[in-house]
Amino acid sequence: MEKKKRVRSPNYPSLTLQKSLELVEALLKQHSRYFVVLEIAGKCWDISAKSSYISQHIAALTAYGLIDSEGEKDSKKIKVSDLAFKILMDKRPNSEDRETLIKEAALKPNVFKKIYESYPTVFPADDTLDYELKTQYGFNPARVTDFINIFKQTFEFAKVYKSGIIGEENLSIKEPEMISTSDKIPLKEMITAKESGPLGGKEREIANYPVGRGLKAKILFSGETPITIESIEKLIKLLELNKEDLPEANEN
Repeated sequence: MEKKKRVRSPNYPSLTLQKSLELVEALLKQHSRYFVVLEIAGKCWDISAKSSYISQHIAALTAYGLIDSEGEKDSKKIKVSDLAFKILMDKRPNSEDRETLIKEAALKPNVFKKIYESYPTVFPADDTLDYELKTQYGFNPARVTDFINIFKQTFEFAKVYKSGIIGEENLSIKEPEMISTSDKIPLKEMITAKESGPLGGKEREIANYPVGRGLKAKILFSGETPITIESIEKLIKLLELNKEDLPEANEN
């Protein structure tokens, strides 16, 4: 009987970026920026040097660029990298420099960067990502859910997509002819969010335009799924289909 070939997923961090920064911070507090052997590093994290977790932790920290290493196998040593040191030392509130460096770390893993290049504005839908990981990236189906969780938590922590709502620069909508430049309100100023909506998720108002004398149009999106160009274009098509059922002008 032919033995089934095991599907090996591409390398990816087994830890989120947030957890990885916690580990490297513990290393920094106890050993500053000196090289330490893996046994000493493991003690910082309450892990035995013989445990398989130590190699997984080292691989994750390396993938995010948070540690430098030298040597091989038993003689291998690690220390806090320049990138991690700059992130951990920046305690300024709302520091844009720190946010930029954290985003840089989040995009270090090769597979994370490739997905981001394919979806530079919003998270891909889970079912879309699930399909692409299996068919395009060669993931073992058993590892896909774990990967998606780590990927999404890391990108949320790093604010790679600062909002689930796309910005004006990524949105192309045909405005009704009756709307003048003075009527237009910047999209970012109109977006509001309520913690509970009809679908149990966030309710987001993305438009509130005057469309006639004494008449305004308000567009609300409900649910946790990000608003995308595709969803806006689908809405436009639905409005086009439904306008045939409306009167051409007010009867009065």
